Amino acid sequence: MDSKTKILIVEHDLWDIELIKFELKKGGIDYVSKVVQSEKDYIDALNNFIPDIILSDYSLPAFDGPSAFRIREELAPGTPFIFVSGAIGEENSVELISSGLTDYALKDKLFTLPVKVKRAIKESVETKQKRKLEQGRTQTAVRLARAQQIAHIGSWELDFDTNVLVLSEEGCRIFGFPLDKNHLSYESWCTLVHPDDIAVVLAIIKEAQEKVKDTSYSHRIICSDGSVKHIYSESKFELNADGKAIGMYGILQDVTERKLAEIQREFDKSNLRSLINNTDDLMWSVDREFKLITFNQPFEDSMRTASAKGLWPGVDVVAVGIATGQMNGYKEFYERAFKGEAFREVEHIYFPVERWLEISFYPIRNGEEVAGSACHSHDIKVRKKAENEIRELNDNLERRIAERTAELTEANKALEAFSYSVSHDLRSPLRAVIGFARIINERQNELPPQIGELFNHIESSSMRMNIIIDDLLTLAKCGRETLKIVPIEMTELFHNIWDKIIYSSPNKVTLELPDLPVAQGDISMMEQVVINLLSNAIKYS
Repeated sequence: MDSKTKILIVEHDLWDIELIKFELKKGGIDYVSKVVQSEKDYIDALNNFIPDIILSDYSLPAFDGPSAFRIREELAPGTPFIFVSGAIGEENSVELISSGLTDYALKDKLFTLPVKVKRAIKESVETKQKRKLEQGRTQTAVRLARAQQIAHIGSWELDFDTNVLVLSEEGCRIFGFPLDKNHLSYESWCTLVHPDDIAVVLAIIKEAQEKVKDTSYSHRIICSDGSVKHIYSESKFELNADGKAIGMYGILQDVTERKLAEIQREFDKSNLRSLINNTDDLMWSVDREFKLITFNQPFEDSMRTASAKGLWPGVDVVAVGIATGQMNGYKEFYERAFKGEAFREVEHIYFPVERWLEISFYPIRNGEEVAGSACHSHDIKVRKKAENEIRELNDNLERRIAERTAELTEANKALEAFSYSVSHDLRSPLRAVIGFARIINERQNELPPQIGELFNHIESSSMRMNIIIDDLLTLAKCGRETLKIVPIEMTELFHNIWDKIIYSSPNKVTLELPDLPVAQGDISMMEQVVINLLSNAIKYS
């Protein structure tokens, strides 16, 4: 980096320029220079050459020093400006210096110029450093204020002599004060502490003052709008050279959201404890080392009954009050859950009392990893008892159905035997009637026509009765014999049965029948259906 001083010289006289440069070198100033004579060149040099100091003649043919000074005020207000002139006048010099002129040097006393340049450069550097330091402090204060606002942390100072407490901007925001109302007395501050907390806060402050020790505590405040906030405070004492406390300073943080979240978490924990303990079901969780994470009271009571030992988080759950066989079984269940499987198992326990338990295992995940298993055991003894009762009822019902089926089978057999007996008894006289009717019909030429026709009716009716008896026997065997399903020409079946029925019917009716489809069925049963249909049609025609 170039450490040479950059000097802008505003001068038109070449001899004066050389004298100025000579004196500067003579004075030990390491510099580079740029000489300008017009306003245009001067402005260009301010923007591009960017001098550390400006040396200007007071009067120039086309340009003058006061104009150069005014332009410098606009474009480079922090740059030192020294007039180098033959006669500036005391009145002008005083006025210019009061307006911000750094200094002036007379051309007949140029030996003073190096000293004035060095002094002006030094003051300029110090001013820039001071300005930079102040800007840094300002930026730091702004950043601190922003950080306090983000973190809801304010600061305060208390002077024991004045008894005045000064709040930072964020402190004012926390209490709900305007930013210009940041001064309040200690007594006024005490009135902002929640009435239920003021006694504890004053006791803490009193002890801190007596022992001159730092403090930290939490309390509530009542803001200017009446709302309540939770505050965390830390304070330290400010001591003088003799070690005497002359004041206090500290921070206050608005922890309302965090406090309310803690209260909510505590409520949720309490609510969860109430839920999991207000049941007879067992609930517990284990990590991958088979160590208990948490459990409810029924689980602890059950394990204490089984092992006569207490439980605590971290105890090996498979080694407490469990037989070896059960322990191995539970380990297998836990291992399945550790692999990410959620499932249920039913276990029959005989000790200390007989129970049927339905146990659920559900993996506990920490991100992508399974950290353990949550378990829930429900006593299903009542359900098992109901299932057994239903099973017994079903068994009894099946047995009753079997008995009733056997009874019906015997009854059907008896009915079938009765049907055979009745048909035998009916067939004997019927065969005699049919036989006699045929004998008489063979001698119709010996009888009057009317008598012969009557015996024809007797024979056909007897034949029909024989068919009916056969069909009754077939119906009696329905359900015990397999039906013979065959194609049936329904048109032909209707006409055959009609001819038999109408022959013996006193009603002279005719049958008008369209072509009927072929049906699939048992011929005997289908004949009974058609007989009934046609007989009723004739009867009620």
